[in-house]
Amino acid sequence: MRALVKFDGQRDDGRIYTVVLDRCDPAGPVFRTDTSDLARALATAFPVARSIGRGEPARPLELKAGVRCGVPSTGNGHYESRPAKESDPVSAKAEWQKRLLAELGDLLARFGFSFVAARRSFHKPTPVGWQSIHLAIVQHPADFDVVVDAAVRLDVIQARIGGATDRRGHQATIGCEYGNLLGTGQHRWTVAAASDVDSVARDILKACESTLFHFLETYSDLETVYETLMREDQYARLLMPLEDVRKAIVVAAEAAMK
Repeated sequence: MRALVKFDGQRDDGRIYTVVLDRCDPAGPVFRTDTSDLARALATAFPVARSIGRGEPARPLELKAGVRCGVPSTGNGHYESRPAKESDPVSAKAEWQKRLLAELGDLLARFGFSFVAARRSFHKPTPVGWQSIHLAIVQHPADFDVVVDAAVRLDVIQARIGGATDRRGHQATIGCEYGNLLGTGQHRWTVAAASDVDSVARDILKACESTLFHFLETYSDLETVYETLMREDQYARLLMPLEDVRKAIVVAAEAAMK
């Protein structure tokens, strides 16, 4: 007999624990439930803890701080407790990510950017549309990488090419990832511990100050966007990889400048 408690902090139904009591045979588990109440589920799975052959009376299973779950130590039905790990990797990474976004929010607020949680982006309104610093999170079992890109929206262009899919004004006109702007390929920052959060946030700010802010200001100009995409070179394809959209931007910009 074996027991398993699995934690899934990403579930949105509240039932973040799966409790299984298994015979380890094809007959399937003796007990299985998805729950938000771990203590109640364990009390149902293990109603009594016995010390067979020791002459001790049956006693209810006790759940204490630091105890992960009751697991069989032998085949005689006597259960022992194993200490919990110091931290759950999923919970720890979620906390690091929250801290990173909060620190970046404070750093970028000085430059007029505010956080938009739904798009994990920092947006700044401009007279011609908006500018955005966007973070993509690449998850790994014990850490995560951060990829940063910058994007510009020109309302005069989007009004001509956006259509119904852009009715909320969320679409950017052009954009590019930080490492590709440098010509070095995709750049990633790794957060593998709480102590990494501050240095990664400050490194991302440095990338913004050295490269991304300049990119945003340069391409918030309609004529610059037009002239850049008109060249149809590698850099133009970097800023807008989709050929049909790139050509539509050029046509829309030309019409807007007349």
